[in-house]
Amino acid sequence: MFMCPVCGYDRMLRPPAVGYICPCCGVEFEVDDYELSHEELRRLWIARGRHWFSHATPPPPGWNALLQLERAGYGNLYELTGGPIQTESVQSGQMVCSSATSNARAQLSFVSSAGSRVVGVAAGI
Repeated sequence: MFMCPVCGYDRMLRPPAVGYICPCCGVEFEVDDYELSHEELRRLWIARGRHWFSHATPPPPGWNALLQLERAGYGNLYELTGGPIQTESVQSGQMVCSSATSNARAQLSFVSSAGSRVVGVAAGI
C-alpha cells in the first residue's frame, strides 16, 4: 500500500504517479500537482470540507479525515480545526470531543479516565 502525499490516505493501491487519482482527496498525480504543491492541494481539500472523493472506492470503516491528516504528520487536531478541542462527554473509556471553531467532531478512545493519550478512533468526524 502507498500513502497520498496530499491527504495522508495510506491505502492507495499504487504509488502517487502519473495519472493515478487518490480515492480520498481526488488529486490526480502529475496533473493536479503540476502547478500546485502537495501542501497547497491539501489546504484546498481541507478548505472544501475534506470529503471522500471516490464513488467507486468507499472510505474505510470509521474513516476520519482529520485523524488521517494528523496520523500522516500533516497537522494536529488543533491546527486542522482552527481551535481548541473540547471534551463533550466521557463514558466507558470513550471520549467525545468537538472543536469550538468548526463542525469537527470525533469520538476517541483513551487509555483511562486519568490519562489523556488518545489511542484509537471509534467514529469519524
